[in-house]
Amino acid sequence: MHLSQMHELMHDLRNCPQYTREEEAALCDRMRDGDEEARHLLFLSCIPWAIKWAGEFHARKAAPIWNNMSIEDVVQTAMIGLHESLDKFDSKHGTRLTTYATYWMRQRCWEAVRLNNVIIQPRYMWFTPNVPGNPARRTVF
Repeated sequence: MHLSQMHELMHDLRNCPQYTREEEAALCDRMRDGDEEARHLLFLSCIPWAIKWAGEFHARKAAPIWNNMSIEDVVQTAMIGLHESLDKFDSKHGTRLTTYATYWMRQRCWEAVRLNNVIIQPRYMWFTPNVPGNPARRTVF
């Protein structure tokens, strides 16, 4: 997904509903009672924020350590984290959904980085057996 496509997607999502803290709490209560429409509305309200967050995560945080994950993969992984946060979110604690979802999106994105990429370690971090007289053995202290 090119930057222009990301801007187009964000432009299309401008009509997503934005809720106040009280409206969000009311939707959360409805969601807890089993209302799927309330869950869908909460999810829709967070999509633009999740896409923006995923773009920033991809650009700043993890860019040096991954080569094979595209921005689409990061956005999709952030959406999975957003879904997971909806399952566990409780507005009675006084936080907004976007604040709470940040933790779950970050966890899912870093998990995807760990599972989909091989991080090449420098040679000094390789395992060296603890054998006396081994020239590769180093003392840290």
